[in-house]
Amino acid sequence: MPGVRRPDQEYERTEESRLLYAALGALDDAKRSVFVLFELEEMTAPQIAEALSIKLNTVYSRLRFARAEFETAVAECRRHRAGVFHA
Repeated sequence: MPGVRRPDQEYERTEESRLLYAALGALDDAKRSVFVLFELEEMTAPQIAEALSIKLNTVYSRLRFARAEFETAVAECRRHRAGVFHA
């Protein structure tokens, strides 16, 4: 049936959501705001600068650091999850 998920698919989706929220939680508020607006809300950097009343270069800087920290957090969460399953 289209649209019906198997239990393993639902579990994977839930785990990916937890991973996303954990990684976003690792970012400070300023970086998380820019990251979410750019990556999830698909706003442009100039739009974000205007919405947050910050300089455009600040948007780019925060986004660069946020992406790096997000990737690190995702990797750490995945390592932890793999360790839990292999322990």
